[in-house]
Amino acid sequence: MLMKHFTNEPRTCGECTACCWTHNVKEIRKPMRRWCPDCTQGVGCKRYETRPGACKEFSCAWLWGYGPDSDRPDKLGVVQSADLENWSGVVIAEFTPGAMDSPRVTEIIREYIAHGSRVNCVSVKGQWAPLEPKPASSTA
Repeated sequence: MLMKHFTNEPRTCGECTACCWTHNVKEIRKPMRRWCPDCTQGVGCKRYETRPGACKEFSCAWLWGYGPDSDRPDKLGVVQSADLENWSGVVIAEFTPGAMDSPRVTEIIREYIAHGSRVNCVSVKGQWAPLEPKPASSTA
């Protein structure tokens, strides 16, 4: 469970550069699912100190403290983040082909939905699948 593995310990990206591929950066016209020209894969940003504002502001759920170390995006194969563009829940963007089908990612998706969050899954190929929490059943 995400909350079971929550930590207040500060985290850094380390060698993880998954969001440099999964997320778009409008300031430099970098589309989703393309490597950023400033990214050295597995190392980091070549211009970290002067990186675009969107990159400075972005933090994935793992950096916020959710999940164990094995949930770091480059290890898990997906980047989990708030859907700040549409304010509609969580985005789970696949980084490693097939990762969306892993038992751990399935568990994470179920937990978000159980807590009432809308989950927008995007595959490596760019296919979107919005998943909604089931409405509470009313008792008459």
